[in-house]
Amino acid sequence: MTAYRAELSELYAAGLRNIQFDDPQLIEFCSSESLDGMKKHGMEPEKTLQLYINTYNQILKGKPEDLRVGLHICRGNFVVRTQLP
Repeated sequence: MTAYRAELSELYAAGLRNIQFDDPQLIEFCSSESLDGMKKHGMEPEKTLQLYINTYNQILKGKPEDLRVGLHICRGNFVVRTQLP
């Protein structure tokens, strides 16, 4: 988180006002098949998703009011996986 916050601070100081995080892994939480696969392998999807949310909230805590943030999850690359490698 420290590295992300430092990077955002530097980019903002350089004039950046729009950010987009690219996190295609989050699309897995939108599929019942993926959620079932996670559970089958002993994962707790709700807790994992909350960890993602908490992490982003911490990274963005105290961000400047005029800094706009987006999240790209890239649904076009989504492949249902019911088995982990």
